[in-house]
Amino acid sequence: MRILFVSECYPSREAPQYGIFIQQQARALEVLGNTVDVLVPRRGKRNGKLDGQRSAMTIEYRVVRYELFPVLAAKSVYWQIESLIRDNCYDLVAVHITGDPVLKMVVRVCNHLGVAVVAHYHGLNVWEEYATRHPYRQKYYAWRRCAALRKTQGVVGVSDKVSNILRRRLKNIPVQTVYNGVDTGLFRQRDHSSETFRVIGVGNLIEIKGFAYLLEAFANLHAQQPGTHLDIVGQGVLMPELQEQAQRLGIGDCVTFHGKLPYEQVAELMAHSDLFVLPSFYEAMGCVYLEAMGCGLPTIGVAGMGIDEIIVHGENGLLVNRKDSEDLFEKMMMVVENPELAKTLSENGVETAQKYTWEASAQALGTFYEACLNHELFIRNR
Repeated sequence: MRILFVSECYPSREAPQYGIFIQQQARALEVLGNTVDVLVPRRGKRNGKLDGQRSAMTIEYRVVRYELFPVLAAKSVYWQIESLIRDNCYDLVAVHITGDPVLKMVVRVCNHLGVAVVAHYHGLNVWEEYATRHPYRQKYYAWRRCAALRKTQGVVGVSDKVSNILRRRLKNIPVQTVYNGVDTGLFRQRDHSSETFRVIGVGNLIEIKGFAYLLEAFANLHAQQPGTHLDIVGQGVLMPELQEQAQRLGIGDCVTFHGKLPYEQVAELMAHSDLFVLPSFYEAMGCVYLEAMGCGLPTIGVAGMGIDEIIVHGENGLLVNRKDSEDLFEKMMMVVENPELAKTLSENGVETAQKYTWEASAQALGTFYEACLNHELFIRNR
């Protein structure tokens, strides 16, 4: 199958981890015998020309206020996308993380050329953002997005939680859950020993990731268990605020803010940790949980989020209430004080991670793509 991935979120030389899960999925599809090219649109003040290699072609496009009339605003880009899809005879185009203007352009091109198009959603913000200053504008954007998705041959959600959000408005469009995977060769269990019990959290330093609650919980943990250390990996607008909070809680000396690290260093740091915690309270799935489980770390996530479709509380991980630092502290203490529980969570976590490889993700995705190509409505309209 010849496939074109379209995503504004994709690794580059300047940001090698940005959207790496999309790159990993593309490579896994290629291992299964597919050909996958990638188009990376970039918003700008002007319309540009298609550039780069097939593995990461780029094109700059212009949008007007409120993203109105995208085809007219970026007409030259629209024609370049059409030529790219037509000349390469793609069987299917998969739209990942993009703005609505790109989604609309790609869907229109594919409908015109008779090429199957599938949209992927990796977050909970399908129809609405976690917080918005413009609720009426957001409703308009959701209506417009829904209109475009109804012209696709299928939609993929990264978890059942996302898929169910999509199904609320897409009644006659196939919606399939395909989980992301984990590189079990990189994120694997390794022997390590240390007198210091190390807790690690990895994610963007933004409100919804819940690092403020992690710091509060860790302050209580450190008061009970002085031989503990917290590593926080990631960067974001809350970095200064979180650093100040750590000082205020009296744990500044036992919390390390690493900022953004290369993928391999994250795996190395995880392999030398004892517990992974990410109390994100607005999370579609989160590859990082599976990566931690692959490293053999007892893993704590938030109940009601996408990860609770994979973590079975008390068996292969622990789940806590959202925005509840006291509950988080209690669950962390359970792992520290109960080595047998930690061992059970570790062993079962590794076993779970090995089921969610990128190969398994690509196989499920390939099966859905084939179903979209053979869908009655697509064949009739082609």
